[in-house]
Amino acid sequence: MKNKKGSDVAKLIFKCALVTCPLWMLSVYLDVAKDSYSNEEVAYLQWNKAFTNTHQDKYYKTVAIGDSACNASYMPEAISDSMINISVVGISPIEGYYILEEYLANNDNPTDVFITYNDNHFRYTDLYWDEIVASHRFDLPTNMQIIENAKQEVAEDKGAVGAFADLVAYESYFPSKYMTSLQNSFTEDRATINASARQKISIHDGRYIGVGNDEFITGVFRDYDGFYPEQIYTEYLEKAVKLCTDQDIAVHIVKAPLPDNSVMSDEYVSQINDYFNSFVDLYDGVTFNWDEITYSGADFADEIHLNNDGAYKFSSYIKDTFADVFDEDAENQYTSAQMQAFDDTISMEIEAEDIFGYAKDKDYTFVLFDGRDCIEDCQSLLATPNNMTITSLSGQDRLYLCQSDKATAQDISITPATNGVYVSINNEEPWLMTFNERAGIVALVIDNTNKQIVTIKNIEYLGANGFARYIF
Repeated sequence: MKNKKGSDVAKLIFKCALVTCPLWMLSVYLDVAKDSYSNEEVAYLQWNKAFTNTHQDKYYKTVAIGDSACNASYMPEAISDSMINISVVGISPIEGYYILEEYLANNDNPTDVFITYNDNHFRYTDLYWDEIVASHRFDLPTNMQIIENAKQEVAEDKGAVGAFADLVAYESYFPSKYMTSLQNSFTEDRATINASARQKISIHDGRYIGVGNDEFITGVFRDYDGFYPEQIYTEYLEKAVKLCTDQDIAVHIVKAPLPDNSVMSDEYVSQINDYFNSFVDLYDGVTFNWDEITYSGADFADEIHLNNDGAYKFSSYIKDTFADVFDEDAENQYTSAQMQAFDDTISMEIEAEDIFGYAKDKDYTFVLFDGRDCIEDCQSLLATPNNMTITSLSGQDRLYLCQSDKATAQDISITPATNGVYVSINNEEPWLMTFNERAGIVALVIDNTNKQIVTIKNIEYLGANGFARYIF
């Protein structure tokens, strides 16, 4: 009888295993094949996790930490080759503290840390479950500590018990938690998209929000009447500040600009300044800056995040304001890695003025074709404002070189082609530069530092109205 009962139990266990086998197999798949169904933000979070938990061979003198507003604002290639941006979308000072703690535990201490958060993330955490927990950004003990310390903020309507139950479900890759992502991935090659995203993240030293040329356009004003941070976020911001100052790391709290549709009351401005300056008063080695209060909507990708142009403007402000921090970078030429990042930015740029603006005082050479007898206007309107000079290219009709005094010489070879020329540098693979009838100026961009051709841009000439704003 005992043998029969034991046999029945074994059969029951076996049948249960067979029934649940597809479920656990799917959980295993969700664990080992994240790239095949996850979105680009999860790919970034995995990059960020690997970066902060690994000792980096390269020493980063400065670190930027914060939410997506911070990630979009700090452009390391424009500030310093020794800056890393480890900010994460949707986080509050709670998650930011643990990310910074990870980085400092695994890497040599930076001299300076820049902290920036949007106002919203002093009141709530909006992506803790959907991004942070779902992507396994933190280990189980850290997530349990976050839930324990900030129940009301992160548990939402789940309650503490429900929050811990959800955490276990995510930790075990329970399929119901990932079904939407899995279904949405069926029509996309997520693995290729995520590999490309990680490559771009690496090129830009952690910056990935706002990368591009989207512009924020609105006719609606946004009122800012007051700033009322919740206590738990203040506590965690103070923990981050103390984590740094205890190790003699200078802290710079910087409020990112807002778009020019923002209407800020005197009370709001006063509350912001009083709140952040309280950390300056409490701790040595802490500063607060909010000089760049608003930027044009054209500098924003949306109401919160700066686009490439806005980030370049803000990053130039940071480099100038903290000149003592970046004094070595002010004296040195941009490194190969920085130029690679600018190459990517110039490649995606769609405004003529900004193409020249990004090349200002850097090791770039433009080969220009003048299709509309407008080279003098090109010099006065595009080149001169960016410290660049246009010179005739010897032996070539309508072809010119445009560069700053930072440019280094390259062996540029030009050979005729049908309705254009082939351009190569240092005997590398040539690029076809086609002479477009609509374009006043055709510009081929050469990165001299990395000895490579970057892109070709067509700039329309409008006669007395100068050059069209957008390239085609």
